[in-house]
Amino acid sequence: MMINPVRIFFAGALAAALASCTATPVPVMAPPPGATAKTAVESYIRVVSTAQAIAESCSAYGITLAFDDRDAMTQAYIAQLIDAGFTQAEIETAFNTINRDRISADAVRYMDERGAKKGDRESFCAVGASEIEKGTAVGRLLSLS
Repeated sequence: MMINPVRIFFAGALAAALASCTATPVPVMAPPPGATAKTAVESYIRVVSTAQAIAESCSAYGITLAFDDRDAMTQAYIAQLIDAGFTQAEIETAFNTINRDRISADAVRYMDERGAKKGDRESFCAVGASEIEKGTAVGRLLSLS
């Protein structure tokens, strides 16, 4: 059974992130070039939640998260959005109005397109290892031990 990556992500991330926008030493994710606040937030959530789902499903395969503090990483990303010219209100609106079901479907499609098969943990973890090897946005948030 595949884990819903969006539900893993959302537990408290926005409140903690918006409370303080100071960067900490965590993996850096840059907003996609030309993104709106909404598309930048959606991309971030898809990437982070996909990495979290892979790590949760694949720890027995040696795949873990490359970060310990999701809230700090979210704060750093929000700081980058502010530096890129987005207002706090635009960012809050983006977080509050996203379509979680669509982002979840996008994350599942992303994994499917790379060879993950529903209910097949081995194929799911193989995609995770490939993401790490290729250095994709998802892979940079994972480590292989």
